[in-house]
Amino acid sequence: MVYATSLTSQPLVVGEKKLNKMGRMKPKQIEIQLNGEAYSLAEPATVDDLIEIRQLNPKQIAVEINGSLVPRENFRFFLISSGDCVEVVSLAGGG
Repeated sequence: MVYATSLTSQPLVVGEKKLNKMGRMKPKQIEIQLNGEAYSLAEPATVDDLIEIRQLNPKQIAVEINGSLVPRENFRFFLISSGDCVEVVSLAGGG
């Protein structure tokens, strides 16, 4: 089944893949746990992508995925997978 045009705002279908009203492929969504809450991200997603989406300062947070700390220098390379448990913690100074 192939549908390629529509004048409605309904998604278009090409095979089993959905298109938006502009005829572009919708990105696949992955489901993760973010600080204990269900959260959806477009795939593929890196830690850097999550930080940007959440408008966080990467210098002021620590990120743990499935119990392992992700080094800050790996944020742009570390892919988040569906089902991952992600913890983002803000760092605060003080004395």
